[in-house]
Amino acid sequence: MLRLILHSVELSESSGQTQAIVTLQNGDKHLVGSARRLPDNDDFIIVAQATLDAVSQSLSQDIKLELNKAAPIKHDSIDKNILVVTVDYTKDGQTSQLTGTCLSTDDAMVHNIAKATLDATNRLIAYLSELENIEN
Repeated sequence: MLRLILHSVELSESSGQTQAIVTLQNGDKHLVGSARRLPDNDDFIIVAQATLDAVSQSLSQDIKLELNKAAPIKHDSIDKNILVVTVDYTKDGQTSQLTGTCLSTDDAMVHNIAKATLDATNRLIAYLSELENIEN
């Protein structure tokens, strides 16, 4: 079964451009995704987009994953941030929404938004991997 694990998250800045590089691991295989900051997005969005870029490398080309939202939520009754990611999954013209969450301290939010993105996608990836094994 295909299970993607977060290996690393890097944010770098060059010439005023911020880039996120996310590396996922499945056994010995590494998948590297990247995204650049646009004027209307933030670190959460580019890390989630870079994570989806890496995830997409493990999927067939007829499947599309598109980031809908990536944001922290603060609630008085929880002492950590709740990171929420929503992803649109499209296959054969049908779109469904996937959601993922992760609790995080303030200093680990960029890393944990990638975990929330994987939380949204890993169940789908495991399911698609099982289907592929059944068909073969």
